[in-house]
Amino acid sequence: LLPADAAFALVLGASLGSGLQAVAASHSAVAPARQAALVLLAVKGLVVLPLLAFHERSASLLAAAPDSLAAAAWLAIGHLAATLLASLLALGVATPLARAIAQWRLFDGVRAFRAPAVGAEHAGVALSAGVRDVVRLADRVEVMLRGLLKMFLLPDATVAASMRELEQAIDTDYRALKQRLLALRRDMPQAAPAQRPDRWDVVMGFAITLEQLADAADRVLHDLEKRSPGQCHPPRSAIAEVCGLHAVLMQNLRAAVGLLLNEDAAFARRLVQADAEFSELERLYAAAHLERLATGEPGSLDSSGVHLDLLGDLERMNRLVCALGRYFVPPSDPMATLQAPAQAPA
Repeated sequence: LLPADAAFALVLGASLGSGLQAVAASHSAVAPARQAALVLLAVKGLVVLPLLAFHERSASLLAAAPDSLAAAAWLAIGHLAATLLASLLALGVATPLARAIAQWRLFDGVRAFRAPAVGAEHAGVALSAGVRDVVRLADRVEVMLRGLLKMFLLPDATVAASMRELEQAIDTDYRALKQRLLALRRDMPQAAPAQRPDRWDVVMGFAITLEQLADAADRVLHDLEKRSPGQCHPPRSAIAEVCGLHAVLMQNLRAAVGLLLNEDAAFARRLVQADAEFSELERLYAAAHLERLATGEPGSLDSSGVHLDLLGDLERMNRLVCALGRYFVPPSDPMATLQAPAQAPA
């Protein structure tokens, strides 16, 4: 049997080692997973290191046990108590530790996971997994776009902070996904010109679009945060216009995800048509806003800049979303050359 002091040290080492094991296992994961492993290690360290001060006292208590079974029982109870203490400590310090680790930006220079080479016969399966990851990325972008509407209707520092964290997570996931798709490209057979669009081109192009959407939403968030609390009280008609355009944008984003999955040409034509209809709707809403300014409707002047900027931002984001439809519309199709109507000068 081990001496009491050695057994006590082994238990503490096992507790701390489980945290190190989590850090080692997450070395190739995305940044949030590595940050979570570091938080776990930090919490275990905060529990284990103070217990080292009681090493001699604990060893003497274990040595005084009447038999080895009693000593093992006390050791197990001590390990359970340390685990419970770590759990309680994590409730209070896990969130501050995670924020501090994120601010240190320890993983900015860490190379994201690179997918191993796969044979051409398995490239289709690997690309399907990439499509699944793109759909998940689209879900996160949709959540971020919902947050934009919340910030327009009722500015909230908590919503803004969660949106920034979500934008960083989207950026991290996009970089990892891009590297996996680029590694996969080496093993995929190139499509013949007559078989365009190439499936890889579509998936990669939509992933880039989602990252651009997240960046655009982040810029709009900063613009909305610049408003002073009493600066912008738009009239109800203006709020209805923004909510209406936002709802159409969300609908088109879901339609684009569906097109990514089914690759239907008729579906693509509807998405291209939706782009033109959205631009026309944005133009009509901008003209209606100018009409409200001319009639002096209360709130129109104070909210003019924010309102017109947001209409334009939503139109640009919708154009990014609907661009996926043009991948599947043949050049000979009249819909391929459909352009949004020219905007009237503001």
